[in-house]
Amino acid sequence: MSEYGLAVTYNGKKYKVYYADKSREYPVGGLICEYSRFDPRSLKKILLNCPYFRNPPYKTSMSEAGQWFYKAVWDRYDTVTATMICADVGAVLYDFIWSDGDTVKKFINELNEDIGDNTMKQYVLEETGTDKFCVDSIGYVLLAAYAFFLNSYTVFEYCFKLLAENDEGNKEKTQEFLAYYARNNEQQNITYKLSLLDGNFCELYIIKSSISLILFEAAHLLYTGDPIVKCKNCGKFFVPVGRSDTVYCFYPSPQDKDRTCKEIGAQVKRRDKEKTDKVTKEYRKVYMRYKMMTRRHPDNKEYDEKFKKLTSEIKEWRKKLESDNITTDEFFDWLNNY
Repeated sequence: MSEYGLAVTYNGKKYKVYYADKSREYPVGGLICEYSRFDPRSLKKILLNCPYFRNPPYKTSMSEAGQWFYKAVWDRYDTVTATMICADVGAVLYDFIWSDGDTVKKFINELNEDIGDNTMKQYVLEETGTDKFCVDSIGYVLLAAYAFFLNSYTVFEYCFKLLAENDEGNKEKTQEFLAYYARNNEQQNITYKLSLLDGNFCELYIIKSSISLILFEAAHLLYTGDPIVKCKNCGKFFVPVGRSDTVYCFYPSPQDKDRTCKEIGAQVKRRDKEKTDKVTKEYRKVYMRYKMMTRRHPDNKEYDEKFKKLTSEIKEWRKKLESDNITTDEFFDWLNNY
């Protein structure tokens, strides 16, 4: 088993993550909130672009591919996400390199057992040149590791949702989740050691899987009661730091990657409200005009058909406007057709 993982200390109030001779502090819940922002589909694009994809999976070439993979992931993702991807995928690659042939064959056979009914595995194999998992090349070994990772991340997402939504029913399910791993502690993939960091002896945890990360955070969140909040701008979860009534997160905003949701959230909300008010006002004028026309001329099929078309199309145009797929001017160009 690889010893790679997220290196974390915890002082009872906050975490400190150590990586590449650097460190960064996180609030309780902050590790899983950062990881929950990850779109696992983006990882497949990285794997398919591996320069070693068609190479035979010899130990030396697998080691080189592993180094390439680690760099590509760290170049693309944040600290927690990059570490957890490399830990989960790296564990499979490590086992592949050092396991005997029968063990590898058993692992691949198990992956292939339910492909016909498993949409996740079907997605992994789409546009890869094969319809089943194998170890014929480095690329196919990476895809097998990716399938394993997706399964682990799916469990993480489910458990994260239980914690983030924080209702009574979810608390009971979370307790059951923790109880299961308490009874089966061999599945707690977390290493504990005393280390000298920043000139002081401290307790260091090495978290080596996505499931272990959610377990680690869940135990602390249930103890501290710290809130997890959904950002009113990007819709992602975060832990408020400072004021507990904070509604915008400190991550890059979807509107401008160089500015956080906290920096532009209120501005975006005002802009959207002004846009919505103007659109609603103009649409209401057109709507009332056609409504009156159909009432005054109930036998006029042209008015009736246009009114039905207007009330039907507005739903789609509003969706486009709200998601910034069209501009306000484009919306009014459509409305002017009526």
